[in-house]
Amino acid sequence: MTTTLVKFERHPEKTGARSFVFTSGKGGVGKTNLAANIAIAIARMGRRVAIFDADLGLANLDVLFRVKPKYTLRHLIHGRKTIKDIIIEGPEGVSLIPGGTGVRELANLTPDERARCVESFKGLDDRYDTLIVDTSAGISPNVLSFLFGADEIVIVTTPEPTALTDAYAVAKIVSMERAEPRIRLLVNMASSQEDASVTAQKIQIVAANFLNLKIDYLGSVPLDDEVPASVRAQVPLMIRRPDSPAARAMCLLARKLCNGAMTKSGPGHDLGSAAGRMAT
Repeated sequence: MTTTLVKFERHPEKTGARSFVFTSGKGGVGKTNLAANIAIAIARMGRRVAIFDADLGLANLDVLFRVKPKYTLRHLIHGRKTIKDIIIEGPEGVSLIPGGTGVRELANLTPDERARCVESFKGLDDRYDTLIVDTSAGISPNVLSFLFGADEIVIVTTPEPTALTDAYAVAKIVSMERAEPRIRLLVNMASSQEDASVTAQKIQIVAANFLNLKIDYLGSVPLDDEVPASVRAQVPLMIRRPDSPAARAMCLLARKLCNGAMTKSGPGHDLGSAAGRMAT
């Protein structure tokens, strides 16, 4: 099986435009909610943020943001609309690129459709300086395409053994395909900072010993009853309960992501020409 990646290329003179792909090996770890709220936190820092719902076929960021996109990625792929036509404004000025839900064909894009999707991202670099990509869980070709082409990969896990095992599996596959990938680990639903730190160390040690791979520990988000309450209310936690423990942790993570962005050009990512190589 060959692989074509979605490669977010960045102009050398532009150091602010970065792509962060949020992914997980296991579903149910809160990845999408984290991506959405961290996007809002970054926007509050004065950055121009777009979030791409890349859970193709099962996209639901529009539900979290309580918006109703008229057009989605499906219209773009079929050539009916441009990327600028389908972008809608979400909370706090965050732009949403909706992926479409309940559309089986989006989960199995052909190489031509992927190329058309990728090509459409050209021209966005002047509009945004931060792109957050929320993938589906697992290691499908669509997911791998984003992981192989992003500036930085944020793997979300919880302290559960199954989530840890699957998070390691994602890191392993990325390490086999990319030289010196920038991978960060985010531990969600942690009972304490100590618990999160121990969880992260388990993956870091195994990755270092068996993959010769460095995984940076981004931080953790605590268990917080306000998180599911905000999801049910369809109001992002950063807006509904900005002083909650989880929201404060997300703000810290947003600052770490932005302040810790690589200054040297890595896989090269131009947000605007989100042209890439995608897996088939």
